[in-house]
Amino acid sequence: MHAPSQEIYAEWLERAWDDVAQIGHNIHAEDYRGRMVAFHAQQASEKLLKLLLIHSGIEPPYTHNLKILSDLLCGNHPILPLVGQILRFERLNTSDESPVAG
Repeated sequence: MHAPSQEIYAEWLERAWDDVAQIGHNIHAEDYRGRMVAFHAQQASEKLLKLLLIHSGIEPPYTHNLKILSDLLCGNHPILPLVGQILRFERLNTSDESPVAG
């Protein structure tokens, strides 16, 4: 993987912040929907993990699975202590509220 440009980092970060903004909108909406908060938290986490992979020189695979993405980070990456918290978003997003079976 070639060295990414600052624009690539900025684009991934901007996309993650878009999801964080959606979390704020959903939390403060009259028709609050917890599953949408969980969805956007998972999406923001996914984008940030992919950004970290790119920064580490690893091409992120096409997956939405936070565990797979976090497992690709080097064993001594400073973010790893937070990964357990990040993975909680995936469990929330695939809770019983999901209309998709499996």
